[in-house]
Amino acid sequence: MTNDQYIDQDFVLNLFDENRTKAIDDFKVFNETKTDDECLDISERRTISDKEAIKLIKKKYAVASSRELNHFEGIKRTKCLQFLLKKGLSERQISRITGISRYIVRKF
Repeated sequence: MTNDQYIDQDFVLNLFDENRTKAIDDFKVFNETKTDDECLDISERRTISDKEAIKLIKKKYAVASSRELNHFEGIKRTKCLQFLLKKGLSERQISRITGISRYIVRKF
């Protein structure tokens, strides 16, 4: 174990191999491997600030507030959410600025 009380290097390395040298090599390879995996709703898409997103919503949907999307009916709201996701907004961000629950946003 290292001096750092929060990291047990032996435990982590033993997940890769009992031979410490091989475990370190395997650990490095594992961490340097590029994948298409996404963690939660995080991606490498261009991020849009809340302020920019709200401005986009107001202009695109001719509303005074981004929260008005929460009152759109069925297909119209679905299309709005799909559009915002394609523009790079995260589920969490859409929920935060529109008031639509993340559970509903996640469906699209």
